[in-house]
Amino acid sequence: MESIFWFGILVPAYTGKWHMERDFIQQFLKLSNQFFLVEDSFIKAFYDELTKAQQSGKNIGMMNYTRTNQLAFGYNPIKLWDSFRENSKYEKRRLNVLLGIKKSMFYLGLIYAKLRIKNSGIIGLFTPKTIKHLGIAAGWTAYSALGEMIYKLETKNLPCNSKMAQADKEQMETYKFEGQLIPWDTDSAEPTREKTDRELTTV
Repeated sequence: MESIFWFGILVPAYTGKWHMERDFIQQFLKLSNQFFLVEDSFIKAFYDELTKAQQSGKNIGMMNYTRTNQLAFGYNPIKLWDSFRENSKYEKRRLNVLLGIKKSMFYLGLIYAKLRIKNSGIIGLFTPKTIKHLGIAAGWTAYSALGEMIYKLETKNLPCNSKMAQADKEQMETYKFEGQLIPWDTDSAEPTREKTDRELTTV
């Protein structure tokens, strides 16, 4: 669970400088309160289920960090949802952290549901407490999806990296097509047979 938060939310939020955005921080604090800080938090319910599984001696398996078939849809816990490293999305509001939040909330709900089924069977999904926590995860998934739609509209024409975009623009403005082929041999456009034989003998 911690890895889902780290790689799905915290690392992208810090890398994309979202921790400097006041409106984002206000929403993130609400998320943190429901998942960590309230008395009957999501993470407390999750670890209560882990404790119950351990005390009952159930084998719930182990999730591998690197394999992509551990939960569903090719997911693994250290998956990064936005291509911010390869596209250098290090400026403010360039990295789509809302995609990471949406996906993380979905998989947190899924892993909690699977743990409940392991402990209590399918009927375990229909207890009031479980419905409450799954509803919280589903609600934040939908809320993040809505926020992501707004984010995409606001950043529709923004480049991934403004400096790289400016460099590409300057390069295209100064680009000049050369209609003449450049010879392979820089010493002579038409190398002689004698020169070629001499180079082969030297090699």
